[in-house]
Amino acid sequence: MMTLFTLSAILSMLLVLSKPPLMMALLITAQTALVSLSMYLLMPTSWMSFVLLMILVSAMMVIFVYVSSLASNEFVALPKYWAMSTTATLSVWLLLGYLFLYTKKSQACSHSSMWDTDLTPILTHKLYEPYASTLTIFLIIYLLLALIVVAKISVTLKGSLRAMKN
Repeated sequence: MMTLFTLSAILSMLLVLSKPPLMMALLITAQTALVSLSMYLLMPTSWMSFVLLMILVSAMMVIFVYVSSLASNEFVALPKYWAMSTTATLSVWLLLGYLFLYTKKSQACSHSSMWDTDLTPILTHKLYEPYASTLTIFLIIYLLLALIVVAKISVTLKGSLRAMKN
C-alpha cells in the first residue's frame, strides 16, 4: 500500500512539473488508475473503484481527443529538476511510511472493524434509496445532455476543431 502512495506522490510531482497537455493527460490517467487500485484494496466492494476508473478514463479520452486536435505537437521531455524532485518525494514518503507503520496509533487503527464485510449488501443498496434517486436522475440527464452537446459540436462535415494550415 505504501508503494501505491509513493507512486501517487511521484506522479503528482511530475504533473506539477510537466507542461505538454498530452503528458498531463497521461499522468492524470495513471494517477486515476492508482487511486482506483487503492480504493479496491481498501474498500469491501470493488464496484466504486471500477466506476471511478471508468468515468475518469472516459473523460480523459474526451479531453485527449480535444487537446490533440487543438494543440500543436510538442516534444514530451522530462522536467528540468525531475530527478531531484523525485528523490526528495520518495525519501519523504519513505520516512512518513516508516513513522506511520511503527506507531501504536496506526496499529490500533489497523485492527478496527470499520469495514465489516457483513455490511456490503447494505452499502450497495443505499446507493439506490429514494432520497438518492434525485441525484442519480440528475446525473443521468446531465450526462445525456453532455453527450448530445459533444455530438453536435463535433460534426464530421466540419472537420477538426483546429484550422488547417494551407
